[in-house]
Amino acid sequence: MPVSIVSLDELLNGSVRRYPCVAALGAFDGVHLGHQAILESAREKAQALGGCSIALTFDRLPAEVLKPKQAPMLITLPEARFSLLERMVDEVVVIPFDQQLIHLEATDFIEQALIKGLGTVGVVVGFNYTFGKGAKGTAELLQRCAAANLLNVTVVPPVEAVGGQVSSTRIRKHIDTGEIALANALLGRPFRLTGQVIAGDARGRVLGYPTANVAVDSRLILPHPGVYVTRFQSPIPNNPALQETHTAVTAISNRPTFSGKDISVESFVLDYDRDLYGQVVYLDFLHRLRDIRRFSDAAELSAQIARDVEATRAYVKQHCRC
Repeated sequence: MPVSIVSLDELLNGSVRRYPCVAALGAFDGVHLGHQAILESAREKAQALGGCSIALTFDRLPAEVLKPKQAPMLITLPEARFSLLERMVDEVVVIPFDQQLIHLEATDFIEQALIKGLGTVGVVVGFNYTFGKGAKGTAELLQRCAAANLLNVTVVPPVEAVGGQVSSTRIRKHIDTGEIALANALLGRPFRLTGQVIAGDARGRVLGYPTANVAVDSRLILPHPGVYVTRFQSPIPNNPALQETHTAVTAISNRPTFSGKDISVESFVLDYDRDLYGQVVYLDFLHRLRDIRRFSDAAELSAQIARDVEATRAYVKQHCRC
């Protein structure tokens, strides 16, 4: 059972006890290089202590409950986050970030939830991790409680990459400004959007470049408007459990040439002509080609799309092993 979604009461009463285990704690939005260092440390420590590694995380970001109006856009949806986490540890335990958890004292979280409930013998956290009522629980508090409770605590220092500290905040900034290469470097993989293909206005087909109009979950952050080289994954016909991958030119824009207003995500999938309506697809962003601009007419836009396609083929040929 790689992902267990449980209530705080179930955690406290030992229903998911995994003694002896080492727990990596965090919200883990993005599961970036810094998070990966925490998870790797938990896995190594669990092996050394003869136990299993656990990622203990929440069903949502704490800010979505504590400060909903200021909550950041997500880098990864919960299901995608859990899937990424389970690749790195033995099990993922998900608890709701709700009022019950908010009012749990930090020491009770350590002693009742982690040690008694989960059966934790080791804990791994990032240097800036906080928990418990009023966010009074810190890495320092964990270390102070360690000796009394025979708890092995590891605090992972900041991870540096591409000239600075790796953080979800920094990654969001790079995505928001269209610096997708920097965001990918900090994530350790391409930034991904997930969405369902819905009916559009069919202008792409008229232009000679039919596009898949992807409705993306409103909680996900979108890259800055522009044209991008993407890797497009969709279910294989007659075998939806498997995915097939193609290169695509993806535009994030309000379609200024046609006086559009709402931001859309549209992908022209190279060398692909199957019906995608209703399919859930994945877009991995590899490279930013250009800004969005208004063209004088449809013919000028069509000519630019042709150039975008050629630039995309050239990029993939040079940079991708596929």
